[in-house]
Amino acid sequence: MARWAHDLFNFPVDADAAMRASREFTEYITPVLAERRVNPGDDLISTLVGENVEGEELGDDQILAFLRLLFPAGADTTHLSLGSTLSALLTHPDQLDLVRADPDEQIRWAIAEGLRWEPPVAMLPRFCPEAVTWEGIDIPANTPMIFAITAANRDPATYPDPDRFDITRQVMPATAFGGGPHACLGNWLALVEMQTALAVLLERLPGLRLRAGAEEQARVTSMVAAALRGPRSLPVEWDV
Repeated sequence: MARWAHDLFNFPVDADAAMRASREFTEYITPVLAERRVNPGDDLISTLVGENVEGEELGDDQILAFLRLLFPAGADTTHLSLGSTLSALLTHPDQLDLVRADPDEQIRWAIAEGLRWEPPVAMLPRFCPEAVTWEGIDIPANTPMIFAITAANRDPATYPDPDRFDITRQVMPATAFGGGPHACLGNWLALVEMQTALAVLLERLPGLRLRAGAEEQARVTSMVAAALRGPRSLPVEWDV
């Protein structure tokens, strides 16, 4: 599943791997789609099977194309964000203790602070639709622009002591999932995935801790042209 998501997302950088993943994913999901047409449930595929667009039901090819688009969406960003949050917790044991003391309440705020501290997406490309003047700078219409999320998330005017990882802020960073017409449609899914994963890791791996001397490996770094960020590895230990 992880390989499919990564390879589908990696088109056209590795077209052969993307096409292979597309074929394998389609072969896996086609019988599921056929079953949902006969015995629909309350899942997404069943919803798509029963959907009408301008009076016409969606065909198998349309549903499969949509699922191939949906399946890898957020794969890299979600797992990188989880890794960055876990790295922050493991290198700030006092914050990890707060989470362990009250996971039902604090896990969601640990994820929120992780998204602020080291967001998985560092920059957003946009264009300015109308001519404006901002901070004395004239910006013509249709000017390509790049917004630095990491800088915004550490703006001292918004976040006191911004370089400090502190889950007690209890604030969801405004730039984490975009906004307005550019808001991420998968934000609620991503939050649930990360919160669930962090809860399971802390429950099933008691005493989870960073391996001695692994701080440099756990450091968050840029992955692709500084756009995607996360730790390349997290060497850990736990109590058996």
